[in-house]
Amino acid sequence: MAKLAGGIALLMVSVFMLIGFLAGGGATHGVGIRIFTFLLTVALPGGAGLSLLRGHLRRSLPSGSGGADALRRQTWESEIVKLAERKGGKLTVVEVVADSVMSADDAEEVFKDLVGRGLAEPEVTDGGLIVYVFPDIKLLKEKNASKGLFES
Repeated sequence: MAKLAGGIALLMVSVFMLIGFLAGGGATHGVGIRIFTFLLTVALPGGAGLSLLRGHLRRSLPSGSGGADALRRQTWESEIVKLAERKGGKLTVVEVVADSVMSADDAEEVFKDLVGRGLAEPEVTDGGLIVYVFPDIKLLKEKNASKGLFES
């Protein structure tokens, strides 16, 4: 928020100084002095203000491919959770690859993120197959029997 306020303030100073410059301030001086004055009083605060605003916007909005990657990742997570719901709360990488556009590597990365956030838990079958369990999905059938926190 400080970057936003500082950027706006510097741009306002720059505009104010530009008006003064255009109104004839320093018109009696040589070209070199006028260019130096313009750079010092208009361009410097204007550039700094724009830089602060750009920094504020970069932090608040996804930028470039990073934003696209984040959106793709969220879409893949959503696909996996929906697929897990259809499969009864248990899912493998092979099932994800078969039912989506994700590669096995991408599916494994998304599973790692879901495990790290506590949304999925890995299990291993006797044959060595890794199965990702979604405990909340397995409990969804109980949601209609929910009660208030202070009810018995």
